[in-house]
Amino acid sequence: MISYPLYYKFIRLSIYYILKRIQFIALIKEAPVIKAFGYLWVKAQNRCCIWIFYINLIKLGKFFIKLRYQLMTQAKLKLQIYPYPTLRQKALPFENEGRIAEIFETVSTLMYAHDGIGLAANQVGVLERFFVMDISPERNNPTLFVNPIIKTKSSEIQKIQEGCLSLPGFYVDITRPRTIEVEYTNQHGKRVTESFSGLESTCIQHEIDHLDGILFPDRISSPSKQKRFWKDFLAEINREV
Repeated sequence: MISYPLYYKFIRLSIYYILKRIQFIALIKEAPVIKAFGYLWVKAQNRCCIWIFYINLIKLGKFFIKLRYQLMTQAKLKLQIYPYPTLRQKALPFENEGRIAEIFETVSTLMYAHDGIGLAANQVGVLERFFVMDISPERNNPTLFVNPIIKTKSSEIQKIQEGCLSLPGFYVDITRPRTIEVEYTNQHGKRVTESFSGLESTCIQHEIDHLDGILFPDRISSPSKQKRFWKDFLAEINREV
Protein backbone atom coordinates (compact mmCIF):
# COMPACT_ATOMS: atom_id res chain seq x y z
CA MET A 1 0.00 0.00 0.00
CA ILE A 2 1.14 3.56 -0.70
CA SER A 3 1.84 5.73 2.35
CA TYR A 4 0.09 9.01 1.55
CA PRO A 5 1.33 10.75 4.76
CA LEU A 6 4.80 10.68 3.19
CA TYR A 7 3.72 13.60 0.99
CA TYR A 8 2.82 15.72 3.99
CA LYS A 9 6.01 14.71 5.78
CA PHE A 10 8.00 15.94 2.80
CA ILE A 11 6.24 19.32 2.82
CA ARG A 12 6.85 19.69 6.57
CA LEU A 13 10.56 18.88 6.24
CA SER A 14 10.87 21.21 3.24
CA ILE A 15 9.48 24.10 5.27
CA TYR A 16 11.86 23.19 8.13
CA TYR A 17 14.79 23.17 5.71
CA ILE A 18 13.88 26.62 4.31
CA LEU A 19 13.60 28.08 7.81
CA LYS A 20 16.97 26.62 8.75
CA ARG A 21 18.52 28.15 5.65
CA ILE A 22 17.13 31.54 6.61
CA GLN A 23 18.49 31.11 10.13
CA PHE A 24 21.90 30.10 8.80
CA ILE A 25 22.13 33.07 6.42
CA ALA A 26 21.19 35.41 9.26
CA LEU A 27 23.94 33.91 11.46
CA ILE A 28 26.53 34.30 8.73
CA LYS A 29 25.80 38.01 8.58
CA GLU A 30 26.32 38.23 12.34
CA ALA A 31 29.30 35.85 12.34
CA PRO A 32 31.73 38.26 14.01
CA VAL A 33 29.64 38.23 17.20
CA ILE A 34 29.00 34.48 17.27
CA LYS A 35 31.23 32.02 19.02
CA ALA A 36 32.98 29.56 16.71
CA PHE A 37 31.32 26.53 18.31
CA GLY A 38 27.84 27.94 17.87
CA TYR A 39 28.57 28.77 14.24
CA LEU A 40 29.80 25.24 13.48
CA TRP A 41 26.84 23.68 15.33
CA VAL A 42 24.34 25.60 13.22
CA LYS A 43 26.29 24.70 10.08
CA ALA A 44 26.15 21.00 11.01
CA GLN A 45 22.42 21.25 11.63
CA ASN A 46 22.02 22.89 8.25
CA ARG A 47 23.95 20.17 6.42
CA CYS A 48 21.98 17.44 8.17
CA CYS A 49 18.78 19.20 7.16
CA ILE A 50 19.95 19.29 3.53
CA TRP A 51 20.52 15.51 3.56
CA ILE A 52 17.09 14.91 5.08
CA PHE A 53 15.59 17.13 2.40
CA TYR A 54 17.22 15.21 -0.47
CA ILE A 55 16.45 11.79 1.05
CA ASN A 56 12.77 12.70 1.32
CA LEU A 57 12.85 14.17 -2.18
CA ILE A 58 13.96 10.75 -3.45
CA LYS A 59 11.25 9.03 -1.39
CA LEU A 60 8.64 11.38 -2.76
CA GLY A 61 9.78 10.61 -6.31
CA LYS A 62 9.44 6.87 -5.66
CA PHE A 63 6.03 7.50 -4.09
CA PHE A 64 4.71 9.20 -7.25
CA ILE A 65 6.24 6.56 -9.52
CA LYS A 66 4.54 3.79 -7.52
CA LEU A 67 1.24 5.70 -7.42
CA ARG A 68 1.32 6.23 -11.18
CA TYR A 69 2.12 2.54 -11.79
CA GLN A 70 -0.71 1.36 -9.54
CA LEU A 71 -3.23 3.68 -11.18
CA MET A 72 -2.12 2.53 -14.64
CA THR A 73 -2.36 -1.13 -13.59
CA GLN A 74 -5.83 -0.73 -12.10
CA ALA A 75 -6.99 1.21 -15.14
CA LYS A 76 -5.80 -1.53 -17.52
CA LEU A 77 -7.29 -4.48 -15.66
CA LYS A 78 -11.01 -5.00 -16.02
CA LEU A 79 -13.41 -7.92 -16.05
CA GLN A 80 -13.64 -9.53 -19.49
CA ILE A 81 -16.77 -11.20 -20.85
CA TYR A 82 -16.86 -14.23 -23.14
CA PRO A 83 -15.76 -14.50 -25.95
CA TYR A 84 -12.74 -12.42 -24.87
CA PRO A 85 -9.63 -14.30 -26.20
CA THR A 86 -7.78 -14.89 -22.90
CA LEU A 87 -10.76 -16.86 -21.55
CA ARG A 88 -9.86 -19.65 -23.98
CA GLN A 89 -6.09 -19.49 -23.55
CA LYS A 90 -3.84 -21.31 -21.10
CA ALA A 91 -2.06 -19.08 -18.59
CA LEU A 92 1.71 -19.22 -18.13
CA PRO A 93 3.47 -19.69 -14.77
CA PHE A 94 3.63 -16.57 -12.62
CA GLU A 95 7.31 -15.76 -12.02
CA ASN A 96 7.56 -12.22 -10.60
CA GLU A 97 7.15 -12.64 -6.84
CA GLY A 98 7.73 -8.92 -6.34
CA ARG A 99 4.28 -8.27 -7.82
CA ILE A 100 2.36 -10.57 -5.49
CA ALA A 101 1.11 -7.80 -3.19
CA GLU A 102 0.10 -5.66 -6.18
CA ILE A 103 -1.92 -8.33 -8.00
CA PHE A 104 -3.52 -9.49 -4.74
CA GLU A 105 -4.85 -6.00 -4.01
CA THR A 106 -5.88 -5.19 -7.58
CA VAL A 107 -7.64 -8.45 -8.45
CA SER A 108 -9.32 -8.73 -5.02
CA THR A 109 -10.73 -5.23 -5.51
CA LEU A 110 -12.11 -6.22 -8.92
CA MET A 111 -13.63 -9.40 -7.51
CA TYR A 112 -15.45 -7.52 -4.76
CA ALA A 113 -16.56 -4.80 -7.19
CA HIS A 114 -18.36 -7.46 -9.26
CA ASP A 115 -19.68 -9.37 -6.22
CA GLY A 116 -17.78 -12.56 -7.08
CA ILE A 117 -16.31 -15.26 -4.85
CA GLY A 118 -13.41 -15.96 -7.19
CA LEU A 119 -11.58 -14.25 -10.04
CA ALA A 120 -8.83 -15.67 -12.24
CA ALA A 121 -6.12 -13.83 -14.18
CA ASN A 122 -7.59 -14.87 -17.54
CA GLN A 123 -10.81 -13.05 -16.62
CA VAL A 124 -8.97 -9.73 -16.44
CA GLY A 125 -7.00 -10.29 -19.63
CA VAL A 126 -3.80 -11.55 -17.98
CA LEU A 127 -2.25 -14.88 -18.96
CA GLU A 128 -0.48 -15.71 -15.69
CA ARG A 129 -1.38 -18.48 -13.27
CA PHE A 130 -3.05 -16.84 -10.29
CA PHE A 131 -6.52 -16.21 -8.91
CA VAL A 132 -8.18 -14.84 -5.79
CA MET A 133 -11.00 -16.40 -3.79
CA ASP A 134 -13.18 -15.33 -0.87
CA ILE A 135 -16.21 -17.38 0.13
CA SER A 136 -16.43 -15.92 3.66
CA PRO A 137 -19.86 -14.54 4.64
CA GLU A 138 -18.26 -11.25 5.69
CA ARG A 139 -16.46 -10.90 2.30
CA ASN A 140 -13.26 -9.80 4.03
CA ASN A 141 -10.97 -12.82 3.88
CA PRO A 142 -9.51 -13.12 0.36
CA THR A 143 -6.82 -15.65 -0.50
CA LEU A 144 -4.40 -15.45 -3.40
CA PHE A 145 -3.47 -18.65 -5.23
CA VAL A 146 -0.32 -18.32 -7.33
CA ASN A 147 0.78 -21.21 -9.58
CA PRO A 148 -1.76 -23.59 -7.99
CA ILE A 149 -1.39 -27.34 -8.51
CA ILE A 150 -4.08 -29.87 -7.56
CA LYS A 151 -2.13 -32.72 -5.97
CA THR A 152 -5.00 -35.08 -5.16
CA LYS A 153 -8.76 -35.36 -5.75
CA SER A 154 -11.21 -37.41 -3.74
CA SER A 155 -13.31 -40.12 -5.34
CA GLU A 156 -16.33 -38.66 -3.57
CA ILE A 157 -18.11 -36.12 -5.76
CA GLN A 158 -20.53 -33.25 -5.22
CA LYS A 159 -22.89 -31.27 -7.43
CA ILE A 160 -22.98 -27.49 -6.93
CA GLN A 161 -24.59 -24.79 -9.04
CA GLU A 162 -21.90 -22.72 -10.71
CA GLY A 163 -21.89 -19.35 -12.44
CA CYS A 164 -19.14 -17.10 -13.76
CA LEU A 165 -18.50 -13.37 -13.81
CA SER A 166 -17.34 -13.75 -17.42
CA LEU A 167 -20.56 -15.58 -18.36
CA PRO A 168 -23.03 -13.38 -16.47
CA GLY A 169 -26.58 -14.46 -15.76
CA PHE A 170 -26.16 -18.19 -16.47
CA TYR A 171 -25.96 -20.97 -13.87
CA VAL A 172 -25.60 -24.74 -14.17
CA ASP A 173 -25.16 -27.64 -11.72
CA ILE A 174 -21.64 -29.02 -12.17
CA THR A 175 -20.24 -32.23 -10.68
CA ARG A 176 -16.70 -32.13 -9.30
CA PRO A 177 -14.58 -33.97 -6.68
CA ARG A 178 -15.70 -33.04 -3.17
CA THR A 179 -12.21 -32.71 -1.64
CA ILE A 180 -8.92 -31.66 -3.20
CA GLU A 181 -5.39 -31.04 -2.00
CA VAL A 182 -3.76 -27.95 -3.53
CA GLU A 183 -0.20 -26.67 -3.53
CA TYR A 184 0.08 -22.92 -4.13
CA THR A 185 1.86 -19.70 -3.19
CA ASN A 186 -0.29 -17.42 -1.05
CA GLN A 187 -0.42 -13.61 -0.75
CA HIS A 188 2.40 -13.73 1.80
CA GLY A 189 4.75 -15.33 -0.73
CA LYS A 190 4.72 -18.68 1.10
CA ARG A 191 4.38 -21.99 -0.75
CA VAL A 192 1.81 -24.13 1.08
CA THR A 193 -0.25 -27.29 0.60
CA GLU A 194 -3.81 -27.41 1.93
CA SER A 195 -6.95 -29.51 1.64
CA PHE A 196 -10.27 -27.95 0.62
CA SER A 197 -13.77 -29.36 0.44
CA GLY A 198 -17.31 -28.25 -0.29
CA LEU A 199 -17.76 -24.84 -1.92
CA GLU A 200 -14.05 -24.00 -1.52
CA SER A 201 -13.10 -27.09 -3.49
CA THR A 202 -15.56 -26.30 -6.28
CA CYS A 203 -14.47 -22.66 -6.47
CA ILE A 204 -10.75 -23.57 -6.66
CA GLN A 205 -11.36 -26.15 -9.40
CA HIS A 206 -13.49 -23.62 -11.29
CA GLU A 207 -10.71 -20.99 -11.12
CA ILE A 208 -7.94 -23.42 -12.07
CA ASP A 209 -10.06 -24.39 -15.07
CA HIS A 210 -9.99 -20.71 -16.05
CA LEU A 211 -6.18 -20.77 -15.94
CA ASP A 212 -6.32 -23.68 -18.41
CA GLY A 213 -8.76 -21.92 -20.73
CA ILE A 214 -11.68 -24.08 -19.60
CA LEU A 215 -15.09 -22.60 -18.74
CA PHE A 216 -17.64 -24.20 -16.43
CA PRO A 217 -20.12 -25.08 -19.26
CA ASP A 218 -17.37 -27.31 -20.67
CA ARG A 219 -17.91 -29.47 -17.56
CA ILE A 220 -21.57 -30.14 -18.38
CA SER A 221 -21.72 -33.92 -18.74
CA SER A 222 -24.47 -34.03 -21.35
CA PRO A 223 -23.33 -32.90 -24.83
CA SER A 224 -26.85 -31.82 -25.73
CA LYS A 225 -27.19 -29.69 -22.57
CA GLN A 226 -23.76 -28.21 -23.18
CA LYS A 227 -24.72 -27.30 -26.77
CA ARG A 228 -27.99 -25.77 -25.56
CA PHE A 229 -26.15 -23.69 -22.95
CA TRP A 230 -23.83 -22.11 -25.51
CA LYS A 231 -26.70 -21.51 -27.92
CA ASP A 232 -28.70 -19.69 -25.22
CA PHE A 233 -25.70 -17.74 -23.94
CA LEU A 234 -24.56 -16.53 -27.36
CA ALA A 235 -28.14 -15.58 -28.26
CA GLU A 236 -28.27 -13.46 -25.09
CA ILE A 237 -24.95 -11.82 -25.86
CA ASN A 238 -26.01 -11.00 -29.43
CA ARG A 239 -29.31 -9.59 -28.16
CA GLU A 240 -27.44 -7.24 -25.79
CA VAL A 241 -25.15 -6.09 -28.59
